[in-house]
Amino acid sequence: MYPEQSQEIKEQLGNMINDRLFNASPRLKKYLCYLVNQTLAGNTHQLKAYTIGTEFFERGADFDPLHDPVVRMETAKLRNRLME
Repeated sequence: MYPEQSQEIKEQLGNMINDRLFNASPRLKKYLCYLVNQTLAGNTHQLKAYTIGTEFFERGADFDPLHDPVVRMETAKLRNRLME
């Protein structure tokens, strides 16, 4: 990715999280920023349910995404918010 693309993405991210749709949900704002920043850092290979659950949602090392739906639920909320 070119630096100017990265800057443009960050600007668009700023526009999105400052939109009224995200004002009511600081957690979704932070989650979107986390996902975008991880992607820009080249860490897309780490964006798995387990890693997101332990790193972002601060679940313990025993986190099991099959039994704790936090990642699926919050991702669905984020997708819906982005669709709006």
